[in-house]
Amino acid sequence: MTTFIGGVHFINDWNRSTTKWINIDRILHDEITSLLVDAATQGVNIAKHLVETLYPPASSPGEPPRQRTGMLRDSIDIQHIERFMVEWGSNLDYSFYLERGTSKMLPRPHMLPASMEVSQLFPDLLFRRFLEVTA
Repeated sequence: MTTFIGGVHFINDWNRSTTKWINIDRILHDEITSLLVDAATQGVNIAKHLVETLYPPASSPGEPPRQRTGMLRDSIDIQHIERFMVEWGSNLDYSFYLERGTSKMLPRPHMLPASMEVSQLFPDLLFRRFLEVTA
């Protein structure tokens, strides 16, 4: 009988510690997702800035595309948020062709340079978030 009660106490203690781990998992998930959203937001802002230069003249190969209507700039946003993943970019078909180029047009990259800049900023974002969480 004593062993059974001890077993119940053990299970109750285990459930409490499991609950704590579940809470830690939720907190980590929330913090990491929030950090990724912050990084994606910076990427969106950088990419939008890259395509703000007005047309004319047309952009040269290797330069970001120039703004004609503003549709490309306005389409750049966070597209999808999932567990430990945030997708950002443009949902316009021609954004891909501008970024990668075609058989008749050399690339006008705007997302890749923004992504590269965010990847350089990410360690600092991560460190600042760590300091906020542990303070």
